[in-house]
Amino acid sequence: MKQIPPSTKLPVYVNDRYSRPDINFETIKKAATIAKAIKADPDLAAVMTIRDPQEQKDAINEAVAAILEFVDPAYLDAIRTGEPSGLAESNGLGWDPALYDMVVHSTAGILSALRDIEDGQFAAASLSSGLHHASPTRGSGYCTVNSLAIAALIAASKGLRVVILDLDAHCGGGTNAYLEAFPELSARITHIDVSVSSFDRYTPRTEDMFELTNEDEYMLTIDRALKKVALTKPDVVFYNAGVDIWPHVSPQTVLQRDLTVAEAIRDIDSRCVIVMAGGYGDDGQIIPLHLGTLKAFAIGTQKDIRRGLEASPH
Repeated sequence: MKQIPPSTKLPVYVNDRYSRPDINFETIKKAATIAKAIKADPDLAAVMTIRDPQEQKDAINEAVAAILEFVDPAYLDAIRTGEPSGLAESNGLGWDPALYDMVVHSTAGILSALRDIEDGQFAAASLSSGLHHASPTRGSGYCTVNSLAIAALIAASKGLRVVILDLDAHCGGGTNAYLEAFPELSARITHIDVSVSSFDRYTPRTEDMFELTNEDEYMLTIDRALKKVALTKPDVVFYNAGVDIWPHVSPQTVLQRDLTVAEAIRDIDSRCVIVMAGGYGDDGQIIPLHLGTLKAFAIGTQKDIRRGLEASPH
């Protein structure tokens, strides 16, 4: 991959189709709110740039091809048509005619972020969520299509060494199912999963790391996970940056985690693709936490704002 440039804004991918389905739930709606907050705040706009995956060359076509390659045809047809209803609604949110278009554009955003880090960017983000519980054959846990796992498999197919660092509150059983379903590609992928809830727990592959933890041990467990990341010497880390660890841990601990992860990835000269993952509650509570994640990675190229960020209650 190309050398990391000395100073660039953090690309953040989003399209209005991320939030288009008429399903009033945080996983669907918060991307639009976060993008609006970035555009409205001069300090955020100084270190981040909003990009539309639809405007990136071939991004939508590449996303469609990836989904066709890695999602079971029967499940994909259910997402498109709503039938059979049990499969179409297996995400737990219900079915909506705009759901397939949402999945395509969200996947395109993650693949566009991957393209950025291949071109030399330290980190790039997509405001995608509803990912890591979905398996190749069905949705689960408010997740429809696991574009996190799909993008990691795409990166592995390019010969990159990949880590999926999943710090969402819940276990990433859907991601584990993807890795088991595509063993040739997943041989280049290490799945590191630290959770505070046992939902969607699984038996990990021997080379992976899976731990349940609590607030008292949380940052110690994160430190162990990051040592594992360093040992794998990845070309790219896909960071499933769930902030739904709050209220299991404090907002200050959420920020500390993200600062620590960003610095650890930069210290080993790797790159990072960030996705939003879980975060539930009032916008006034969860949106600042998601923005804190993005700011932590923007610090990788804008270190002068670190002191102010660490002092922030969010």
